Amino acid sequence: MKMIERLIIQDEYDWIWWIDYDTLITNTEIKLEDLIDDSLASVSDPDRIDMLLTPDCFKLNAGAMLFRSTPRALAFLSRTEACRYDPLPGLGEHPSEQDCMLQLIEENQHGEQEQVLYIPQWKMNAFPEEIPCYDQDKKMWEPGMFVVHFAGAWAHMPNRTDAKADLFEKYYSLIDSQRVLSA
Repeated sequence: MKMIERLIIQDEYDWIWWIDYDTLITNTEIKLEDLIDDSLASVSDPDRIDMLLTPDCFKLNAGAMLFRSTPRALAFLSRTEACRYDPLPGLGEHPSEQDCMLQLIEENQHGEQEQVLYIPQWKMNAFPEEIPCYDQDKKMWEPGMFVVHFAGAWAHMPNRTDAKADLFEKYYSLIDSQRVLSA
């Protein structure tokens, strides 16, 4: 969270992409700018949207998120960070960023719901068949999608010594090698 806050304060970027390290970009022809523009085209006031988020089988997966560089997003990140050390009621003693973000959005005390646009999971945070924790569309990763995220691989593949490494190897081999080489 602090890294994103620093980038917003620098005022050099329009949007900042938070992506977990267990994610593989599988289509380098998809541009973040296009994903953002396509997503914002569906709302009446795109300037109010500061966060593009995805659900999975839960209401929020913080493995891939886009934050607009605005004071509103900065304030939200600050409230999220504060929640980790002074938890909101019902979150337990050591809540994750994901739990804090979801709680803040649901409580909507500072208009967070108007700042958030949930987009389909597969657009920015697709899960492979081995991790069946999909959003309501139940759409798993397939060739041509932007990214594949191996969230919780250890839990979904407990009999593997290094589930993430196995998935990286499998899915890297499914990327069109010409597209990877030209990127």
